[in-house]
Amino acid sequence: MHVLLVNTNRMRPPTAPLALDYIGSALEPHGHDVDLLDLCLEPDAEGATRNALAASSFDLVALTFRNTDGIQTI
Repeated sequence: MHVLLVNTNRMRPPTAPLALDYIGSALEPHGHDVDLLDLCLEPDAEGATRNALAASSFDLVALTFRNTDGIQTI
């Protein structure tokens, strides 16, 4: 199975999509081909998504959503 994992978080400061890394790491040993699209780092999220979907045929696209509270820095 070819899987695309998408980090939809666009908040700043950026945070690593750790949960998607865990999921990808769990899928790969079972023969799944996993790609990660981190929209937090993309200046054009819509274009990057369109390009990723056009570049390959995925069997599954999974999205992650961050909670809605802001990150408070000191």
